[in-house]
Amino acid sequence: MLFTGVQGHYARYGWVEVTRFWQEKPSIPINDEGTGNLTIEQKDWWRPLDPLMLEEIYAEAAEGIPITCERDESIWLASVRERLNRPERTTFLAWDGEVLAGYLVAGLSGDALEVIEAGGPAQSLAPLASAACKWGVGRGLSKLSLNLAAKLISRLPGWMTSGTSERSGNWTMVKAISDHWSQADVESLFTSRQAHHFALDDF
Repeated sequence: MLFTGVQGHYARYGWVEVTRFWQEKPSIPINDEGTGNLTIEQKDWWRPLDPLMLEEIYAEAAEGIPITCERDESIWLASVRERLNRPERTTFLAWDGEVLAGYLVAGLSGDALEVIEAGGPAQSLAPLASAACKWGVGRGLSKLSLNLAAKLISRLPGWMTSGTSERSGNWTMVKAISDHWSQADVESLFTSRQAHHFALDDF
């Protein structure tokens, strides 16, 4: 993959623009989901070793999504931590006692609340979604953007995902660099609605 503002230059060398897809809603829904036995925590600052607490949940959420980034310890402690700590992002954690049951990363993207990463079962994601939407409304945001793989969107509560519409746009460029993948294979993979990677990876 190649992120560039000079697509014309790289197109001469065989790179091809691909389209990304996301779900968008014209307003941010508010729903007071009960938390049950869960405690919801908002985390705006991650200390050096903190991101490792997400590793197991992330691995389950990412399994089966072909172009999801594989994170080793150095990625968690450097790249991911830096991205979680960006001022326009916050993370909501669902705790079942002392066990982390789920998480959701939200961010500001123009006038939209963007859900850019999530993990955990549906019963954990529901109160996390509620907390994130309240956070977005409190910051004066007007739209909702779900930048997640279909696998995870299906776990979000219906009140959050109903009424969304698909949006698309050019995001990056790709080029097959292995004999095991044809250019058509690569383009198909990156434009699959089922295979979209987590935006937090800034892939």
